[in-house]
Amino acid sequence: MLSFIDSSPDGLARRFAERIRERRLARGWSRVELSARSGVAVPTLRKFEDTGQISFTRLLKLAGVLGLFADFEHIANSAAPARSLADLDVLHAVRRRQRGRTLKRDAP
Repeated sequence: MLSFIDSSPDGLARRFAERIRERRLARGWSRVELSARSGVAVPTLRKFEDTGQISFTRLLKLAGVLGLFADFEHIANSAAPARSLADLDVLHAVRRRQRGRTLKRDAP
């Protein structure tokens, strides 16, 4: 599991790239093989493995081919934890459309 503590976005991106590279090599795939399976171009893979830079969509394509898509799906589908009952009320409250109201003013 990746640790997000004390990590810069660039450092985290490089760790993602390392994990993807490790997964690729564990399967015995070259970059050409991963490219063919994922639809991500070889130069894009090379840049990603070297720098950690890749579009999110391409990262999801790689994750899908390498069996990591469920991890991303879990992140996308998990709701923020409620901290109190009031938070739960806010999460489940149905917003009702309110028409503009005029304020009644006291007569002089």
